[in-house]
Amino acid sequence: CVLLDELGSFFLRLLRVDRRRADGRGESVKPGECVTEVLGRFPEDLRARERVSVAISPDAATFRSDADAVAVILENVIENALVYSDPKSPVEVSVERTPDKRGAGLADLLKIRVADHGPGIPEEMINRVFKPFVRLRQDTGRGAGLGLTLVRSLAELHGGSVYIRSEEGHGTRVYVTIPELPETDRGAVLS
Repeated sequence: CVLLDELGSFFLRLLRVDRRRADGRGESVKPGECVTEVLGRFPEDLRARERVSVAISPDAATFRSDADAVAVILENVIENALVYSDPKSPVEVSVERTPDKRGAGLADLLKIRVADHGPGIPEEMINRVFKPFVRLRQDTGRGAGLGLTLVRSLAELHGGSVYIRSEEGHGTRVYVTIPELPETDRGAVLS
């Protein structure tokens, strides 16, 4: 039953974002406010407000994107950092704006970095964690292994990317980039 609930939630979130993408709608997203809202959703036992430090660069105070997609990405990546690291260890979230140097360079990128000081991910598992139903630890009792699948899907749907750097025993860093929607044609990046 929990698996069906999580699958339903997974597809509803993708459909909601895809519907907005089809409408070509973008909005002004305030990453700092988005992180604060996401932290307030976590259960008390994760102690998110105590453990998570946030650094938003001044140039990333507002960003044109899909607020739902950014919130879902932040929620899943931060939750993984909280769940898979020691309950007393810190989690760092940083957000910055940078020029898109991948080609045409027409838009800026929102770069999100979430770092924990947990046990890390074995190298052979790094690419597997993006596949549906893959969980590193079964003892957490949380989720069905769809979070990073959703993160990658949303990032790629918006023309962005996600990658992981991890070293066993030294923690994990997850990097997500999302191109900004252009002012003149809000649907250009998302269509």
